[in-house]
Amino acid sequence: MPVWLACALVAASRRLLPLNPFVFLLGCGFLGLFPVGAVQLVLGAGAAALLGAEEGAMSLTPSERLIWGLLLAAGEATLEGMLITVLVVYAPRAVATFDERFYLSPRS
Repeated sequence: MPVWLACALVAASRRLLPLNPFVFLLGCGFLGLFPVGAVQLVLGAGAAALLGAEEGAMSLTPSERLIWGLLLAAGEATLEGMLITVLVVYAPRAVATFDERFYLSPRS
């Protein structure tokens, strides 16, 4: 699911946003990865609640799990955005969702 959401985000940004590599780096790299992680977190917490998953004696309540998960998702999105930026700059072929011909082609 996270891969599908990330690919849908890239496709939507290519279709709706301006042709600029910074749109990819900021939109898909930094800002777009947080909603992808948040959707995954919310659906996972919902599935765990529906299935009645039990944890140890020190388990968190669902609201605490959601709050801490969103806090961690923000840091993870920032780190992933930094890594995507470095990879796009130094090894653009290493990022499967970055299309050099689309974002770096000469404009008329």
